[in-house]
Amino acid sequence: MFIAYSLILAARRWHDETYRHQAVKLINDIMAKKVNNETNCLTVGNWADQDSKYYYLLRTSDCLPKELTAFYQVTKDERWLLIRKTMLKRMRQLSNQSKSGLIPDFAWVSSTGVKAVKGKAVNSKYDGDYAANACRIPMNLAGVKDRDAKYISRRLLKFFSKQNTVTAGYTMAGKALNDYQSRAFSAPIFLAASDYRNQVFDSLFSSQKYVLLQKLTGINYYDAVLVTLTALEK
Repeated sequence: MFIAYSLILAARRWHDETYRHQAVKLINDIMAKKVNNETNCLTVGNWADQDSKYYYLLRTSDCLPKELTAFYQVTKDERWLLIRKTMLKRMRQLSNQSKSGLIPDFAWVSSTGVKAVKGKAVNSKYDGDYAANACRIPMNLAGVKDRDAKYISRRLLKFFSKQNTVTAGYTMAGKALNDYQSRAFSAPIFLAASDYRNQVFDSLFSSQKYVLLQKLTGINYYDAVLVTLTALEK
């Protein structure tokens, strides 16, 4: 999805239709191979087909409103708008299932609802926690004006603003999984908090800006990528 979106941005920046044509081809492949037509949500991969129980598994970090809007704009396929609306609705339902407002890495989704997975579903024992996938959600929703997106983002930021130190991962009940900070978690929060500068969450914004003040790590690729994406958005 990020590759397709990058091609769209390249077409806009350099006014080259070659990029747009490649983006449309990729987007159409995603629609054909990575969408559950029963739930109107993205699947976790083209390997999670209708014969697999994972056909109903949702990776919450795949909720990318800006990218889905762009897919519609270049293809005029209104199914992308339905997917966008449905995925945001399921994310809001997940947010409301915990007092913390936190959202898990993975959830089981149906045509009418959604529920956080328990234990290891596909990736790790943290699949049902706010962990290495869900940490991207604040970044994915940053700058999105949709009512559901803002609701989800504000609940997440409200939780993090109450923590003395934002650490790497939490249970749905808000219990820290680790006692150390991680820029993979802090960078998306910093970007989301920047939407509310001089309104609310300024303390959270200030506490997380360390991600841009330190040198990029040459060891942790994931941290480095999320910090770089944050810097580019800023």
